[in-house]
Amino acid sequence: MKPKKSSASQSEVVLPKFYRLRLESIECKRNIKTNETKLTASINRSISISLLNKSEKSKNCRVIVNISVTGNWSAPDESDPIISFSAAYNAKFDFPETIDATEADRLLSDNFYRNVLVVQTMPLVNSHMYSQLDMMGIDTHSRSLGMDASGLASRKHVVEKPLKLSS
Repeated sequence: MKPKKSSASQSEVVLPKFYRLRLESIECKRNIKTNETKLTASINRSISISLLNKSEKSKNCRVIVNISVTGNWSAPDESDPIISFSAAYNAKFDFPETIDATEADRLLSDNFYRNVLVVQTMPLVNSHMYSQLDMMGIDTHSRSLGMDASGLASRKHVVEKPLKLSS
């Protein structure tokens, strides 16, 4: 019989391994009646983090980072958006097998720790979103792929503690 591996100690920081990013839904619309070149953008992101327990299918606790992005690009003199975009992304991270749900929940209770997971996900989300917007005629080459540091500092992007344990 093998001895049970102990969970991570308080001083050891264990980061889950990135598993995959999935596009759950996407909707893009463009008003072709307008040839306006100067558009004002309004982009909103909603981010939530949840924890899944180990199961028969997965021997690891899994962290799910859900990111919803909505955006509108409007001409200065028009009320209706010329371009609208909405998408939902789902990133999955796996903890090592030695981390149980209690330990994973303790780690995820730290806002900085959750932000580290979001920061790993955002370049992938933004890269996909910008490629879709490029195809719709929006020049996104000067946009940053990562998170705005001011957003992380103010904790606007990460929900404080809606962690749900589910099996």
